[in-house]
Amino acid sequence: MPMISFKLAKLSSNRISLSKKLVGLQQKLLNKLPTLQSAYCVLYPLGSNEVVVVADSNAPQHPSTCLPEELAQLLTTVASAEVFCLENDTQVMIIPITVAEECIGFNIFVTLEKQIIDSALQVKLFDTAINISTTVVAEITAVKTLHATAFAAKQLTKLRDFETGEHLTRMAHICSLIARKVQDTYQLSDEFIEFLFMFASLHDIGKVGIPDRILLKEGRLDAAERKIMETHVEKGVFIIENVIECYELLDEEATQVLRDIVAYHHEYLDGSGYPNGLIGDQVPIAARIVTVADIFDALTNTRPYKQDWSEQAAINELLSMANNGKVDIHCVNGLVDSLDEATRINLTYQDE
Repeated sequence: MPMISFKLAKLSSNRISLSKKLVGLQQKLLNKLPTLQSAYCVLYPLGSNEVVVVADSNAPQHPSTCLPEELAQLLTTVASAEVFCLENDTQVMIIPITVAEECIGFNIFVTLEKQIIDSALQVKLFDTAINISTTVVAEITAVKTLHATAFAAKQLTKLRDFETGEHLTRMAHICSLIARKVQDTYQLSDEFIEFLFMFASLHDIGKVGIPDRILLKEGRLDAAERKIMETHVEKGVFIIENVIECYELLDEEATQVLRDIVAYHHEYLDGSGYPNGLIGDQVPIAARIVTVADIFDALTNTRPYKQDWSEQAAINELLSMANNGKVDIHCVNGLVDSLDEATRINLTYQDE
């Protein structure tokens, strides 16, 4: 079977992530203003009321996921740009980032000890905040466009009745659990984890192109039917590529995560998966996470041809697959570490 036409998951070396763009703007400001100690950009992830740090001038390669506690507490009181005095004799200016009058995050600038944020400095901070906010909004607009289109496609999959909404919801949450556990191992950004949560439920979007006699068959598929079913990957890639090309989102990190999920979620690390028979590092991390989550969900929930397994039995099967080189052991261990929460997700989003 021919290789799917677009490249594997390796991001090109000239691809600049949102975090790196923002840190570049922060560091440019700090170089000009020696009275500043640090700068942060924090955003609210989709569906969350807790901010995450997407750019930290003190940690340009690996921004922390948490703000210093004193700064985090200030955010709960900020409605417009404001200057605060901190206990350690420093000052901080916090400037909200808004889209259509909705606050989506904040720019935060902290001075060195005994330095004051006067009106002249405020003007300079506002200039940088505008540049950062413009960059953030442009990226979010592109991702929201992709998400809205993908969401419409996901609604179409529900009309075909081959996946329950609960399955899709469970997949998104369990993928997010695993991603958080392997975040340090694979140096995953918070942006990546949000995109994974957003798009994990689209892994089988190509099944809209599979005939009902196969898609909705009760019982196991025969060899010929299985071959037809496996074409859902190429069909999914075709759908996603058309969406990406239509909106000219070819260089967005979000589109790469979406591609990796749809194209490679049936690949195994030992080369026995489909459609490309990828081996080891050729399988992108987004696909590895989705594969483990999908197997766990399939085993622990009833299907027309099988009864549900216990969570522990499913974990034992995944550990066996990992030991045999089929799935990522770090992802499986991440699920093991989150088993109580995964069980709660299964209970919360049960199939009707």
